[in-house]
Amino acid sequence: MDHFSDDELVSKITRIKSSDEYASYTAKLDEIAPDLTQADRNLQSHLSALLDEQRKRRTADDDGKLDAILKTVGASAPVKRKLQRPTSWTSGGFVHSKAGGSKQEDLSCKRQFEQVDKADNFFFDAKSELEATLEVPESISEDNLKKLKKAKAALDEGMSWAEDQAQLIGIAFIKYGWPTATEFEGEPVVATEEAEKKLKKARKVVAERLAKIEKDRNAKKPKIGDKPFVPKGGRGAYPYAQQPQQQEFLDCPSEFDEAAAVQTPVSPRITGRLRQRVGFWRTFASSLVVSWIIFGVPLTWISAPPPARFSANSPSAVAEAEFVSAAVAALVESGAAEEWLSQPAVVSPLAVAYRDTGPAPFFFTKITNELAARWRSQGAGLLHYLDDFLFIQRPLGRPFAAEQAAVLQDVADSGFLINQEKSVLGFQRLIEFLGIGIDSTRGVFFVPQKKWDSFQARLAHTLGRQRTSPRELSRLAGKIQSFSVALGKVCKMFSRELHFEVERHSSWDIVIPLSEEVAGELQFWQSVGRRQFEAPIWPVFVAFQNRIWTDAGGTGWGAVLEAVDGRPKQEARGHLSLAEREESSTLREMVGYLQALRSFSGFVQGTTIKLYTDSQAGWQILEKGCSSKHHLHRLVVDIFWECTRLGVSLYPVWVPRELNAQSDYLASIFDGDDWRLNPYWFRLVAGEQLVQPPVRHGWKAFGGSQAVLCGGYLQSTFWGQLEVSPRDPLEQELLRSMKEDMVSTRALGSWSSSYLGAFGRFARWCADRQPPRESCPASALTVALYLRFLTDRADSFSVVKTASGAIFAVHDVALVPRDLNPTKAELCKAVREQAKRKFGLGVRKRKAAMPVELLAAGVRMYASGDSKGRFSLFRLTVACMAAVMWVGCLRYSDMQMVWVGALRIYPTHMVFLLCNRKNDVYREGDVVYCARGGKWFCPCELSERLIAAGGLSGAVNLFQSWDGRKAVRDPQVPLSGRHIEYHACRREIIRMVAEGAGRTEQEVQAAFGTQSMRSGGATVVARKLSFEEFMRHGHWVTPAAAMRYVEPSTEERVAVTAGAGH
Repeated sequence: MDHFSDDELVSKITRIKSSDEYASYTAKLDEIAPDLTQADRNLQSHLSALLDEQRKRRTADDDGKLDAILKTVGASAPVKRKLQRPTSWTSGGFVHSKAGGSKQEDLSCKRQFEQVDKADNFFFDAKSELEATLEVPESISEDNLKKLKKAKAALDEGMSWAEDQAQLIGIAFIKYGWPTATEFEGEPVVATEEAEKKLKKARKVVAERLAKIEKDRNAKKPKIGDKPFVPKGGRGAYPYAQQPQQQEFLDCPSEFDEAAAVQTPVSPRITGRLRQRVGFWRTFASSLVVSWIIFGVPLTWISAPPPARFSANSPSAVAEAEFVSAAVAALVESGAAEEWLSQPAVVSPLAVAYRDTGPAPFFFTKITNELAARWRSQGAGLLHYLDDFLFIQRPLGRPFAAEQAAVLQDVADSGFLINQEKSVLGFQRLIEFLGIGIDSTRGVFFVPQKKWDSFQARLAHTLGRQRTSPRELSRLAGKIQSFSVALGKVCKMFSRELHFEVERHSSWDIVIPLSEEVAGELQFWQSVGRRQFEAPIWPVFVAFQNRIWTDAGGTGWGAVLEAVDGRPKQEARGHLSLAEREESSTLREMVGYLQALRSFSGFVQGTTIKLYTDSQAGWQILEKGCSSKHHLHRLVVDIFWECTRLGVSLYPVWVPRELNAQSDYLASIFDGDDWRLNPYWFRLVAGEQLVQPPVRHGWKAFGGSQAVLCGGYLQSTFWGQLEVSPRDPLEQELLRSMKEDMVSTRALGSWSSSYLGAFGRFARWCADRQPPRESCPASALTVALYLRFLTDRADSFSVVKTASGAIFAVHDVALVPRDLNPTKAELCKAVREQAKRKFGLGVRKRKAAMPVELLAAGVRMYASGDSKGRFSLFRLTVACMAAVMWVGCLRYSDMQMVWVGALRIYPTHMVFLLCNRKNDVYREGDVVYCARGGKWFCPCELSERLIAAGGLSGAVNLFQSWDGRKAVRDPQVPLSGRHIEYHACRREIIRMVAEGAGRTEQEVQAAFGTQSMRSGGATVVARKLSFEEFMRHGHWVTPAAAMRYVEPSTEERVAVTAGAGH
């Protein structure tokens, strides 16, 4: 099949638009437009006078005449708007492209055809409305009547010309294909008879070519089009030709039907039915949809060639090699593709899409939406998806027979055909639509039996094999999601594990075993019935017997039960575990929901409950029935099973915090004397795997408050074996204080953000095993299995490393001997080494050292005032902070400990005490000296100015935070008294350096950070001090650590090899 390029097509259309007929019509339209406007104005004036006269002597007999006049006035206004020439048109509506003139070749085909259709719509609508308006009173002047007749004749001539041009372009572009357009040469069509002669000649040439192609194709083996093609794997025929909605977008002559039938025989061609009835579509559809019906959906042309690219075929093409070979051969035979012998610029990969219809459903839906909007405007109730329509009879609407007749008539007028075999045209109360059953008698949606049986068969196959692939799991999840209309939020609740498992893998077709969580969800769906969960069609009003108000705080949860029948209120509260306190507020709220249900189980069993919460995140999770966070979703499932056990229906409602004050008060109560055992020990004692009690003297293991707050690792066997006399209070006090001090000296406080959270996750993982495993003391096998579990799910080695370090630290605090620590076992070392090789250690991108020139420019600008010359206290704070960090080689944590009361400024230098530096293991403290200089970034001078301007004294931070929003409006905003947060410190230093250097913040942030201050100062002083003085000034412990902060210059690096003799 031959194709035109953009240049050739533009040239042909330009020749059409430059014809004499076109110019003649344009001149006539320009000539009559003023006359028609004046005639319309005279007509309006005449009708207004007639209306005034009618108002003076109006009678009942004149009502009919008055109505006719009003209709005439209403119809003439659109005519005036139609005949006003659009300002964006030139020469009557089109942009000309003449030889030798300005370049218009870049006009796309889409733009040209849209303009032709626009002109066609213009003439059609103007002619129709003018004809409707010409029914005027007999008293109109003869002059105006002549002008209107002249305008009508001109419009008739223009309409005829537009139809001829649209016919020519339609022939060339769509109706009979590009082979016919190639044969159809010559000047624009003037006479219909001449056009028909050329058209017949062109079609004859194309028919001869097609006959030859068909003859050659039938001689080849195998005959692809003789029977339906079933690709490898039994997935069915290639779906493109089977989709009925595609037929409206395949605009080829009828002779192409047989050549295009590659995969399977199709129904008789119905191409052009909508185009033949475009008059009906014009009455209600948008101009865009009408243009699609006339000319088809335009393709987007690429103006510039894509970059050279050579890609391998996708795995789907390799798996379906037989199908791909047959499809390519069919494309070559039909002329849609050809063999290319030279080196191509782009090689696109081949892929097989199963049941993929591309963008066709989008355009088809846009077209059928116009019909749906028409029927809805007429009062019909319907549901619509692609080519499926479900009509709902309204109680007070039109009779069923009348509405059915109107709809069927519209379908026939539009050009669509009804599939009688798949359609139900009678009135039904029980029907299946889009795979969902609808029972209007009971008012519920349900899953059809056939669809449910197919799903159960797939479930049984997957569970029977105990192995599957991410693609199969994705299909099962999609199948479950398709039930959501009928089954409700339980579909999302019991399909999240399937989604989690699919997201863990990067390949669709690898074979994976069924995890315990995935198998649990599949077994759930295998055990329930299709009628067990049914969603109502109409809103259901529920009478609530109980109301529960819940809230959770930092350490506990609280709940209030209020019965509708007047029973006394019930209150409940409880403590959160140490691991739960470290989690998000949403998790704590959901733990409160679950604990409230368990606490009030004796009062709410078998009732309907309205649950009030002030957490929007928790309310939304319960409302949806799922969460994208794994730990939150598990709590949703636990709440579901708790409601199932109690036989309650739970309806969550969000309320503002002010209306939840009582449960908020209960959640904030903390009872230090509330001693309780960890539930894990109760489960362990009740289990069948008990060999000996893990605590020798359990009552002694809870002798101090830390034993409860530290979540269980002090209640270990080894602390229990430290026996003291129960009669000696001194020994008991010494043992208690020894535990607490040993925990504090091992820097337990520094674990809280990483180690305690990591060990809490390890403890929960151990508790979830069947039977549960001990987390402390843990066996080497338990730790190795957990590290392997993290290796399969983590993205970096740091996750495995942190977990191993947390387990080691907790066992070390619990006095487990080093040689018995499970993380030191060879098995655990092997797992860590495997994880390290899998992820790699990665490359640490260290920030560059801050050059003194950039720092000096930024400090000078900030210390001298803002952009308007006004003194700014917070800008002075940033300048002083950067200078002190650079000169003193301070980290951010060191800068936080610079107190005004521990700072002394002398004429020659400044000295301040840092009581607790990062590597100060024995808390000896460190004194930092800074000499006074004569430049802008002298820390002594800047500190004096900051203390004087801010009025700072005593035990307060020298560098304090401020209100950033107020500082923008008022530079004199006071400091807050609190230390500067890390993000504010980093942001303001970057902003200061960027402003001083005249660069963007993004450029500076990519190169420098807060550590750049420390490394910048260290790089400068390292060249001027002895090594011992350098180590003392920066308070480094090892030489290796110190040298990481020194950036050697290019000259120093080159000097190493300067004496090599080369």
